Amino acid sequence: MSEKNYAFTRTSDKKAAGGAPVVKVKLRGKTWQVDPAALDDAELMEQLLAIDEGNPKGMFSAVESLLGAEAKQDVFETLRDPETGRVPMTLFTGFFTDMMNALNPNS
Repeated sequence: MSEKNYAFTRTSDKKAAGGAPVVKVKLRGKTWQVDPAALDDAELMEQLLAIDEGNPKGMFSAVESLLGAEAKQDVFETLRDPETGRVPMTLFTGFFTDMMNALNPNS
């Protein structure tokens, strides 16, 4: 893979609605914000189970559930190959895996 900047960090210095700290995940040179309440969501669990059952569509839905629709599009732009205009699935899969590892570093 030619993608650079695989490092991620986890911080929680902002507060989400309801007072829980916003989780910040640094991936691919950007900081992505996740509302921790999104992690306690039955629909997200269903999306993750779909991935586990071999349905890659769940990965796109899960990224949108965690980051929001606008940020999902930003992920696409961040990963887009400037020469082809495409978003390589290998990079999107790597992003998703790194994000999940950052959100649950003990798994």
